[in-house]
Amino acid sequence: MKTSRLTLTVLLISLCLAAAGVIAAPVSLLQQAFPDVPPQFLGGRGTKDFVPLAIASARTWGNPNGVEVIFTAPVAPATATNAANYTVAPGMTVTRAVLGTDAYTVKLTTTAIPGTGLHTLTVNNVQDQSVPANTIAPNSRAPILKAQGWITRKLFTGIGGNWLDSLTNNAKFPNSPDGLEFRNALEAPSNIADYYGTQMAGWVYPPMTGEYQFYIASDNEGLLYLSSNESAANKVPVASVANATSGGRQWNQFASQRSAYFYLEAGRAYYLEALQAESTGNDFLAVTWRMRGMPAPADGDAPLPGAFLSSLAPSGPITAVTSPQSLTVGERQPAAFSVVAAGTPAYAYQWRRNGFAIPGATGTNYVIAGAALADSGAQFSVVLSNSFSSVTSAVATLTVMADTNPPMLTRILGSATMQKVTVGFSEPLDPSSALNPRNYVFNSGLTTLAAKLLPDGSNVLLTTSVQVPARVYSLTVTGVTDTAAIPNPVSATTNFTAWVLCRGFLHRDLYTGIGGCTLNDLFANPKYPDAVDSTAEVSGFEVGSFADNYGQSVSGYLLPQVTGYYTFYLASDDQSALYLSPDTNAASKALIASVPSAVGSRQWYSYASQQSAPVFLLAGRSYYVEAIQKECSGNDFVQVAWQPHRWPATRPSVARSWPATRTRSALRWSSPSNRSAWW
Repeated sequence: MKTSRLTLTVLLISLCLAAAGVIAAPVSLLQQAFPDVPPQFLGGRGTKDFVPLAIASARTWGNPNGVEVIFTAPVAPATATNAANYTVAPGMTVTRAVLGTDAYTVKLTTTAIPGTGLHTLTVNNVQDQSVPANTIAPNSRAPILKAQGWITRKLFTGIGGNWLDSLTNNAKFPNSPDGLEFRNALEAPSNIADYYGTQMAGWVYPPMTGEYQFYIASDNEGLLYLSSNESAANKVPVASVANATSGGRQWNQFASQRSAYFYLEAGRAYYLEALQAESTGNDFLAVTWRMRGMPAPADGDAPLPGAFLSSLAPSGPITAVTSPQSLTVGERQPAAFSVVAAGTPAYAYQWRRNGFAIPGATGTNYVIAGAALADSGAQFSVVLSNSFSSVTSAVATLTVMADTNPPMLTRILGSATMQKVTVGFSEPLDPSSALNPRNYVFNSGLTTLAAKLLPDGSNVLLTTSVQVPARVYSLTVTGVTDTAAIPNPVSATTNFTAWVLCRGFLHRDLYTGIGGCTLNDLFANPKYPDAVDSTAEVSGFEVGSFADNYGQSVSGYLLPQVTGYYTFYLASDDQSALYLSPDTNAASKALIASVPSAVGSRQWYSYASQQSAPVFLLAGRSYYVEAIQKECSGNDFVQVAWQPHRWPATRPSVARSWPATRTRSALRWSSPSNRSAWW
């Protein structure tokens, strides 16, 4: 079978196009700059045009010695890699040209291009891969965009208000932020915290010469500045949000959100800065833009892309401004190394130990939680890199000194259960020795039944025989050791006083720093129930607002004054449960009421489960009672009420505290230092 020369040529061209077709054609600069604008509004400004061959874009991405050139069609390597075909003006020299990662891209190496001013790329004699080839028009020019692809975001926490004055008048602003990062669009993270301020600042590089309008959306107050050039000293306010827009990327709610039109020159840098102050509730900050003749952004349209932004960090190869420093620490003490990078963001980090990469150590800091003697002499460094350069920091040496000091007793506390004692030590303990009950000896006939090492490793919870109220006990600790390579044993004696029974109070145990809104989030946490963060006494079964992300237990003994049936009521924000024991034994407690999801304060009837079944109680007998509540964010409280059945058979008022939330029948065990008069 014969195949004509024409057919063969067609087949070869088809194969070439098929091979090249796996790589998407470049998107124009305007399409990158305005991703939500319909193509018909872009006109002929920057849309793709494959005949004749043209420059799609020229940009440095923050590399002073390199220009990335993207053409509108796959280029012929022989002409595209000839450095003589490229000129950077004014005054730069192109020393090398190589193909990029696809057939459209050429990477140029140049002498240093200044960060300020306007620079232009001129291309001649480059051809595409068509047969016959198309040659780029003589002296084809494009402005060189020097955008890094990132913008600086500074975070200032503890700002007490939703007005920008609370941010700009704060001593930390603008040079001492609590956090600093680089974002790849002019938009801050949303709903991250309360009472903080944000500054996003850097330079914007227009893709083409023309008139631009800017838009800002924020919660709470927001303000956008624009300079007439690269100098921040020339910035002026151009758009604002007086209080808050109703949502993120809500561009059209207030007239003040839109700036006037500003004439900007393609490739030139213009300083840009956005501020936001947040009090409570939702929080966000975003900025977008449009050119004259384009439709206004619809709510939800994308923010200004990072491809046209540069951060406050000066462009250049990455450097280690501050290298990790050599350290001397005690055995099992933390050893922390850090590095500060400079140059074009974003930065990547890889820490090394004795020249070998440490898996997962890819941040600005590397911390050994507890240095061992075997770590002494180890050398640490970090390899820093950005998109076009890398450098290795100076080496830091770790010296670890042996621990020869035994743990010290720091505290001893009794418990409302009258069978628990918490013993605190000055350092983490060896678990096998800490868990041996025979290492803890009390006087006065008190017996240690069990020992539990709490999650922090330096506190031990002892279970004892029943303690006599108000009795002073002596505890001798021997045989407990620390975790040093050569263990150091404890030998110490201390005293504690058992709790006493008081009327008119309840005991509160607080567990902080626990996320989630359900009781299971509390129950699953290693702190619960023994590793309490703080304790307090409350004078009624109603505990109000405290914080976010915590759990609590409010417990004591109920002493009814009248024999009969009682109904209990529970209200909380968020979830809670109420338990009652048939006697004073907490281990016998049973669930009698619950709140599955947050209700309003003293709202007793939102859920059927908030009301217990009738419970028969004897006058003068003590009953263990406990309410457990979990809070995530927003309002928080737990409230318990009761009602004897001898009262009129009417429903309690939702808005009133009746059935009473405070009762003189509430009892609790108290430490002697908190002893209160009997009622």
